[in-house]
Amino acid sequence: MIAARPLAPQAPCSGRGATSRSARPPRPAARARGRTALRVRALGFDFGDAGGSPPPPKPSVRVGAYQMRAASLLVFQSVLRGAVGEAFLAALAATQKYQAKASEVVGASAKLYQLLMAAGHDSWQDYVLDQVLFGRENAFARAAAQGGADARAPSMEAVAYDLDVLQDLAMPLQQLVDLTTDAAPTVGGYWASSAAAPGLRAPPAAASKQLPGAAAAAAPRAPAAAIPLNAGGGGAGGAAAAAAPISAPPTREELAAWKAAIAGHERWGAAAPLVLEYYRRHGFGITSRNSTLRWSKGAFEEASEGAEGAPAVVLSAYKQQRAELDANTLRHAAGLPAQHAIVCGPSGSGKSWMLWEGTLAAAKQQGIRLVEVTSSEFGAILDIARGCARYPRVRFILVADHLELPLRGSLLQDVCSGLSGAGGSGWPSNTLLYVGASPGSTVTPSDPLVQRAGLLLLTEPLDEEGFREALGELLGAQRAGRLTPTGAQLAAWDASGAGSPGGDEPAAAAPAAVSDAELASAIAWAKRHCGGLSLRAAGAYARLCGDGGAPAAAA
Repeated sequence: MIAARPLAPQAPCSGRGATSRSARPPRPAARARGRTALRVRALGFDFGDAGGSPPPPKPSVRVGAYQMRAASLLVFQSVLRGAVGEAFLAALAATQKYQAKASEVVGASAKLYQLLMAAGHDSWQDYVLDQVLFGRENAFARAAAQGGADARAPSMEAVAYDLDVLQDLAMPLQQLVDLTTDAAPTVGGYWASSAAAPGLRAPPAAASKQLPGAAAAAAPRAPAAAIPLNAGGGGAGGAAAAAAPISAPPTREELAAWKAAIAGHERWGAAAPLVLEYYRRHGFGITSRNSTLRWSKGAFEEASEGAEGAPAVVLSAYKQQRAELDANTLRHAAGLPAQHAIVCGPSGSGKSWMLWEGTLAAAKQQGIRLVEVTSSEFGAILDIARGCARYPRVRFILVADHLELPLRGSLLQDVCSGLSGAGGSGWPSNTLLYVGASPGSTVTPSDPLVQRAGLLLLTEPLDEEGFREALGELLGAQRAGRLTPTGAQLAAWDASGAGSPGGDEPAAAAPAAVSDAELASAIAWAKRHCGGLSLRAAGAYARLCGDGGAPAAAA
């Protein structure tokens, strides 16, 4: 029997040429690592205990927050409606659109730039503030303009909230440009440096944070007339402002001062009483920005302030008629009983000048709005009057020139019924009707429209001596700078205070001497080009002379 021998221990085989792992001497570096303790704070998280600021939110998060805040507006939703507001929202959304083309992203921002430039705004913030004060489709603005909103009303909190939201949304265009270049980096830095400033004028000096004063409604408004920024509360001053008639539209400088006063607050919501005061003082919508309007297709539109070459002086040929019409106009502006008026006379005798430019010069500073009503729209005169009634604190004068009289049929019945206050569509007390009869009209004191108008003014044809007198006055006004392009003279009166209401005309220009030879040349020109002697012909001839045309050449 053979005894078993114990086998010698062997190292495990781990492949060809393998040796025992325990037989290897440990490496110095491995020993060193084995003695180092590994401390794990967190896996994939930074709890901020190591110092430093948190990373900024992703652009998509910021844009989403802007869109949510825009949707949350309670009172001023209309600010982001319309072409410009929608273009801003579209440009914002384009920066986060999935797989949007670079041209689409850049084009959305470029469209906003173009619309801001076309509207005359220097920045997106300027547009936002402009629309806040404009008050389009805004129930709060309408109520404030009608005297039905109080500074202590619960809705003032919503107004303040919206103003704060709009302040956040009124980002500098550079911020939108940065979002655009992040989404479309190939657009380049040249575009990025050009797309943030759409202004057409040099940056103005810092606007004053003083607002036009309450005395502005009764006197020529100057920047020096100011009110404290905390005015417009719910006390006696606020109640008086709500009861007074709406004043004239603000000038460009005054509007800039209102915007600066709102933007000057750390948070726009604190300026809610100022916004209320603006609506109380100037109204809302198109009537808050324009002294002259026209009625077209059932709505008010902006109209020109005067005819080219209209005289900024009262001509002797119709001085008495003009004085009667101006006195009636100023009574209406003051809230006193006034009469509707009809002006008739031959062609070119000054009817249109007296009805439009004369009335505007007398009443613009008093806050009256003139509404041009064409012959084609006169059939809707009661609808126009009802449109004026929606602005009870605004004084209107409807000017219907070149109207064929007498009226007949149902139109005569409707107009007379409205003017007499009979029926359910009585004439609103804040509106007067001034009619200019066409040259071929037949106007008699027994006409029902004349009887209800109350004021009938007649202009006379000119003979040669009357034409000489009118031409001399117009040439004198031309040389004194009183015969000016549309609206320019009235703007100059605004700045200087001349020509303010209450009967103060600018200092009369000395009439120019018209020699017999000059008169003969002017008469020949008038008969050749205007069909006879008239104030219109005298005005056109004076304009021609002022532009450098020689009488001989004109003839």
